[in-house]
Amino acid sequence: MPAHLVKITNDVFDIAARLKEVDADYFVMYNIDKRRFEVHSRRLPEGMYAALPPFDRLDSRTVDYVRETRAERKDEILKLIEKSDRAEAMRDLKLADEAKYKAKQLIAHLECGGTEMPEYGRL
Repeated sequence: MPAHLVKITNDVFDIAARLKEVDADYFVMYNIDKRRFEVHSRRLPEGMYAALPPFDRLDSRTVDYVRETRAERKDEILKLIEKSDRAEAMRDLKLADEAKYKAKQLIAHLECGGTEMPEYGRL
C-alpha cells in the first residue's frame, strides 16, 4: 500500500462498514497527498479507486454517492444524463427562438421610427 494512502477501518459514522453492505469488496482510503477520501475495491488494480466522493467528510452522503454511481447503474445513469441533455437543449432552443423573435420585433420597432427602447415584455 502506498505511504500516502491510509486505510480507514473505523470512523464515527461507520461509513467504512456501511460501504461493505453496498459491496463487500469496498474499503475506504484517505489520500494524504490529495487530502480526500477514496473508495477502493479489492477487485480493482492497486492505485485505482471505485469512487471518488466529492465531500470533504466521511458521512452518509458517501454511502449514498457510492450507491448512486455504481457501475451496475451505468445504463440508468446514462439515460438520466441523456434526458437532462435533451431538456437543456430544448430550453436553449426555446431561449434562442425567443431572442430571435424579440430581435425582429425590436428591428421592426426601430424601422417604424421608434426612438426609445421598449420594455422587453412589450416586444
